[in-house]
Amino acid sequence: MDIRTVEICPFGLMTPNLRFLVFVRCRVGEQMIFACVVPSVKHGGGGVMLWGCFDGDTVCDLFRIQGTLNQHGYHSILQRYARPSGLRLVGLSFVFQHDNVPKYTSRLCKGCLNKNESDGVFHQMTWPPQSPDLNPIEMVWDGLDHRVKEKQPTSAQHMWKLLQDYWKSIPSDYLMKLVERMPREYFE
Repeated sequence: MDIRTVEICPFGLMTPNLRFLVFVRCRVGEQMIFACVVPSVKHGGGGVMLWGCFDGDTVCDLFRIQGTLNQHGYHSILQRYARPSGLRLVGLSFVFQHDNVPKYTSRLCKGCLNKNESDGVFHQMTWPPQSPDLNPIEMVWDGLDHRVKEKQPTSAQHMWKLLQDYWKSIPSDYLMKLVERMPREYFE
């Protein structure tokens, strides 16, 4: 059974021990000693948004999304990354799975998905909305998130490098276990 799991995942840059604001007050005339100030992260401190997929036991290339993702950006991902990755990993008639996020189900993206399905490139998996617990790639993103946070990246570029390294090292038996735990009725 060939399953291709697709998902966009934002990774935020947040050091675990800096999840709160630290206020420093100085008395009038007192000079602030910057060595005593704890830095804080505002608005997540930056981040990396990704697109990735896997087929059974093999991951595709990880794609970094720049800026905000809208329906046009997702349409571009479908054409430039999803279709070629599926064809490279599986071949014609692979199973395509994605969430039912509004930008994914826009008229533009639905048209692209339906055309690829009618051309025999892939079959769209019927997927219940808002069901991340059933989506195997959510477990992959969660694992990547934990591994990256352990390293406490100092910049979005450092985070991207860690994500790429960890993505390439995901064990194939782990990916297969994720696919095998999916309910069978979603393959019909």
